[in-house]
Amino acid sequence: VLRMCVMHSRVGDKRLISEDYRTTKAGFAGEDKVNRFLEEVVLTSKVEIYRNIVLDNAQMDIIVVTPKMICILEVKNMKGEFYFDSMSKQFYRVIDGGKKEGMRNPELQLQRAVRVLQTKLHLRGVEITVQGLIVFASRSGIVMQPPTLFRSVPIDAMCDTLEEMEANSNKLLTNEELKKVRHILK
Repeated sequence: VLRMCVMHSRVGDKRLISEDYRTTKAGFAGEDKVNRFLEEVVLTSKVEIYRNIVLDNAQMDIIVVTPKMICILEVKNMKGEFYFDSMSKQFYRVIDGGKKEGMRNPELQLQRAVRVLQTKLHLRGVEITVQGLIVFASRSGIVMQPPTLFRSVPIDAMCDTLEEMEANSNKLLTNEELKKVRHILK
């Protein structure tokens, strides 16, 4: 964001850079908001949170690791009405009185991230299902057509959802397995 801010101040035609800057800045603001909410979540005592992890070119906004679960959070900080089209695999939003705007599909991003992390864990002998959750950080966004592969929740429901996901987990990672997870993510 800082680099984009500097570029924004130095470039003559700022339209393209301005759009990227606003999008990136909003993304970081959304992740920051989610991080603050994560301080309220009541999970097992050994909670580790990883931010902005890239594995095999799959970018992961936030990863929550406890002995009972691993969950990747895909954070979206946007306004509008959101539609996950399961037939076309497209994601779009409706803003400004009916304008449709196609966007990168967060469900497919999350699917790839989960697959990559699941594979890395399996290769290290850690057998746990990696879960995924799409979190909408802006209260000015409403999911009209939900995703089919992963749950999506507004930020206000994130803590309860994570607590429920952990409570429903039957797996318990050993200290050795948790060390392997740490090694992969660091």
